[in-house]
Order: sequence, then C-alpha cells, then structure tokens
Amino acid sequence: MAAIDYRQDYTYSQFTPVDNTGKARNVFKSAYKNLRFVLQLQEIRALSEDEAANLPGLSFGQYGVVDFWRVLLQYNGLQDPIQDVYAGMQFMFPTKSSAISWMTQQQNSQTTTLTI
Repeated sequence: MAAIDYRQDYTYSQFTPVDNTGKARNVFKSAYKNLRFVLQLQEIRALSEDEAANLPGLSFGQYGVVDFWRVLLQYNGLQDPIQDVYAGMQFMFPTKSSAISWMTQQQNSQTTTLTI
C-alpha cells in the first residue's frame, strides 16, 4: 500500500476560493462545505476543556497536522470555533484517510477560471 503524504497544505484558504470582491472567501465554492456528508466517521467523544479551547492542537493530536481543525469544525456542522465549541460537547471525528482522500480529490479537481 502506498504511503499518503500528510505534509500537504490543508488550510482552509487552499480549498476556498476568493469571492468576486477579492476580499473574502466564497464559502459556497469551498471544498470544506458539506464535509459531514462525504467523510467516514471514526469516533464520537466528549471534548475536554483543553481540546475545546485549542482546535489546532486537537487536530494535531488526532491527525498529526494542525490544518485539520477546520475540517473538524465543518464535519460537526459548526462555524465559529470560539462560540460553537465547548467542553463536554459530543464531537465527531472523521477518519484521517477519508479526509485526506476527499481533500486531495478536491484539490485535483479544482480548475482556475478568470472572469474579465
């Protein structure tokens, strides 16, 4: 089985294009939208206070990369990491392989267009 490269850049900005104003990200064209419907569930568990306060740290502890904190947020149907995440909440974790596979597939299918 071939090794998967986990050193890629999985940041939100890499998978969410800029809108037509050039100032904000277009969430409707983001590869991060509807993640909970396409990724395989690995586990559900309650978050500790430390985990709820540090999503990048939670991402690193779970997957070995800090960039997946936004994947975790979107997978759980949440928007705001400060207002929506709290200690004790039941948090769903997708499998690392399904997340990597989905993000790679989205990255490979991105086409760049220029509107004049």
